[in-house]
Amino acid sequence: LHCDISNTSDRDAKIADIDAVSAISLVGGKGSSLVRLCRRTFQSAPSAHAIAVPPGFVLTTEFFATWIGIIHHSDEWKKVESLLSQSVFDGVEGLAALEQACGAAKDLSLTLSLDDQRKDAIQSALIDAFGNSSNGKTVGLESLEVAVRSSSPDEDTAGASFAGLYETELGVKPFLPAQNGSESGILGAVRRCFASCLDARVWMYKRERGMLLQRGAAGGSSPALIPSIAVVVQRMVPASTSGVAFSLNPLTNDYDEVMINAAWGVGEALVSGDITPDSAVLECCGDLQDDAFNMIEYRVGDKGGDRPEERCLPDKRLSEIARTVKVIEKEGYGGDPVDVEWAVDADGKLFVLQARPITTYVPLHPDLQTQPGKFRHLYMDTCLLEGLTTSRPTTPMTNDFMFTLFTALITWLFSLSPENVDLNVGGMHGHERTYYDVSAYLHLFPKKKETLQRLAEPNDPSLAAVLTDKELIDRYRPKKPPKHMGKMSLASLSVKILCSHPGLLTGIFPPYFRPKKFLKTYHRELEEWDEYVNRPLDPSQPVEECIHESMVRAGPVVLKATSPALMVFGASADKLKKLGKTEKQKELVDAILCGHEHDIVVRMGMAMYEMTCLLPQEEFNDLDGLAEKIMQRDSGGETDLSEEFLSKWDDFQKEMGCRGPLEMELASPRYGEAPFTPLLKQMASLATVNGDDETGGYDPRAVQRRQIERREQACRELLATVPFWKRRSARKTCEHYTRWASLGVREMPKHNLVQIVDRIRKLLLIRADSLLEEGRIDSIDDVFEMHVADVDRVMADPKLDVRAIIQERSAFVNKLRRHLHHFPILIDSRGRIVRPRPPVRPEGANEFELMGAPVSGGTATGFVKVLNEPFEKELVKGDILVAVTTDPGWTPLFISAAAVVLQVGGELQHGALVAREYGKPCVTGIPNVMTALKDGQLVEVDGDRGVVRIIQ
Repeated sequence: LHCDISNTSDRDAKIADIDAVSAISLVGGKGSSLVRLCRRTFQSAPSAHAIAVPPGFVLTTEFFATWIGIIHHSDEWKKVESLLSQSVFDGVEGLAALEQACGAAKDLSLTLSLDDQRKDAIQSALIDAFGNSSNGKTVGLESLEVAVRSSSPDEDTAGASFAGLYETELGVKPFLPAQNGSESGILGAVRRCFASCLDARVWMYKRERGMLLQRGAAGGSSPALIPSIAVVVQRMVPASTSGVAFSLNPLTNDYDEVMINAAWGVGEALVSGDITPDSAVLECCGDLQDDAFNMIEYRVGDKGGDRPEERCLPDKRLSEIARTVKVIEKEGYGGDPVDVEWAVDADGKLFVLQARPITTYVPLHPDLQTQPGKFRHLYMDTCLLEGLTTSRPTTPMTNDFMFTLFTALITWLFSLSPENVDLNVGGMHGHERTYYDVSAYLHLFPKKKETLQRLAEPNDPSLAAVLTDKELIDRYRPKKPPKHMGKMSLASLSVKILCSHPGLLTGIFPPYFRPKKFLKTYHRELEEWDEYVNRPLDPSQPVEECIHESMVRAGPVVLKATSPALMVFGASADKLKKLGKTEKQKELVDAILCGHEHDIVVRMGMAMYEMTCLLPQEEFNDLDGLAEKIMQRDSGGETDLSEEFLSKWDDFQKEMGCRGPLEMELASPRYGEAPFTPLLKQMASLATVNGDDETGGYDPRAVQRRQIERREQACRELLATVPFWKRRSARKTCEHYTRWASLGVREMPKHNLVQIVDRIRKLLLIRADSLLEEGRIDSIDDVFEMHVADVDRVMADPKLDVRAIIQERSAFVNKLRRHLHHFPILIDSRGRIVRPRPPVRPEGANEFELMGAPVSGGTATGFVKVLNEPFEKELVKGDILVAVTTDPGWTPLFISAAAVVLQVGGELQHGALVAREYGKPCVTGIPNVMTALKDGQLVEVDGDRGVVRIIQ
């Protein structure tokens, strides 16, 4: 029934000794942490190789088994399970219904009674843990005060903290006799802590973290829907000072900084956030000696008015706390960061009240980390820029696939064998993201700040702000660049490449000087490519061989067609922008750069919208039924869907079936894969849009027509403003830009790459079906948790343990999945997130305004909808779409959205380009916008000024 923190005994197993039992399922997250602290011998601890923990015991989950059984089988809890099992949760109304149902379950828990055995067990545990007994009576414990804390099996683990959601009661007097029929202090506190496991906030947190996805046995509940709780009882420390310490700086993610918050007394107000504590940041220089910590900053807080001018902690105490926290991190949690609640008693003794893993931080693979105190490298996460464009961890397969492509490119450029290619030498690093070592390239950046700003800002304003901040960036500038990265070495290398592959340089001439002849080559190469990429797969072909074959086939298309066309298109766009000298000319240039109906991404959104318009609204009430009708037709059956719709559907699948949300991720389903869930979900979102443009609705086709008319008119007006001696050159620039824009060349290289991704995915799914049938994997998606070579190896050798390979390959990516949703664009080799300095707000600026980069003009007001992924929640007409970044799979959501706000990106980001095409206001480059804005807030997005104003 319980376990004693301080010593082992043979007591009833339902009361377990904290230093003897550590199973989280029995003692919960808090209890397990205390077990870890008590049992461990800490070699680097400040004193006596031990961490001081207040004595106490844990009432295990078995203690509450009877109560859990009654509640789990009650009508009240069946209602809770029903609400939590819904695939889509109905916003505010759904939360209100859940709160009511959970409230009824909590009311039921208050009527339950403890049997005599359990009451006696608590009494026995109190005496054993805190004192002696004489003739069955407590001696000297009448004034004892304890802390009673909930300890859930899900709480304070590496993947979830539940901070503040479970109950804690301080200053409980366990031997206070019952009065007026009420329970004694300890029993009442235990009951209230138990009831907190039924709280609606707890279950919403579990739902949002994906912790309710386990399936139960046939006809039974999911184990994740059965409540479970343990309760920790510890002696209260009569604290003179207490607080919380973090083994990394939670504000910067810096692994070498310890943050300590402190206040007078027991610290309840500090933990609840009711006061401003003292806050100190210390730098850890590597070892764990007392003199290894240097003060970076100490801020004195008001501490709720209690001695506000006085520091809570002297430097020596700060070093002791910092060292204790780092010891717990290193020796108790294997180097994973922790936060620790601590207290100092009246005698000056430091106690650790609890320790738990920090659940939200950015892990960096050990291969990318440098030693504490050594030179730090600055890494840029290229997955957030145009290309991969994903803010979540890539699977091991996708990461390995991308590096296989890069290796093949380097192999071709330098005539090397793949075994001799080391991408790390060029500053490229993987581990489920694609990082570039910016430090290795800093010596190559333009010296002129304005030039660097102009080059970097279109990709991301915050990136440009950091790179042009000399004081900030010089910290990451090596004294001497690597020899192979020197300017002369790179210049020599470039000459060798051009001599070996002159087409890289001469390829741009045909589209510029002989465009008609080039167009024939362009179309021929793309036709041959489409013929290849649509061939049936050879199921027996090794995956690595298929990738190599695809790259060889793609080479001529890139060199002879898409790359030259894209270069001329980009050069023409740059020349156009240079014509924008005055504000009027800049407006005209912006208009010319929009209205390109042939762009693949724009056509994809338009095609979805047109298909949606051809279906009755009621078809979208049952997406499974709609998918069944389409699949029935595909298999030769009858369907009541119109021929016009089916014709457009087939055309879409032929060209766009390879695409989809998060399309550069091999594990992501495509639009062309039955049961077509990604495509039908996006069409259902479009079905909410009123297409009557004349009555104030939104019809993207009408917007596009206006954009085209405006573009053509702007060309004429711009030429009229150019001096006559420059007009011929300007006209040629407009013609070049329009010609290549009409071919959709901007997106074509990415489209061809997505076609390769789709082809490799199909082959991997064939392998996955085979492995699943043989019982070697547990899910189709397991194949994406391996590397390319792994799949070929396991298919060739039936004896290989596939699950062991998956466990090894996915260890780090699972850590990323547990700890974060969003990656920073810049991070250094000690984990520090490198952000630009906060912008200087104009005098009189509204404090409820968020400032970013204006990338698509106009103003719109609506309710915020924050999305980590396209299908995370429903986006309805008029919502303000807020995301980290977007790829082409998000395009249909732009039609429904009133405006778009992005955390990462500049004017070249996919979201900015599509927003301009659809005439939607868009602001990008707002740091931490995913936490600054919440669902349901009313905001105004000003795409002309780059401002998001919070109205409500």
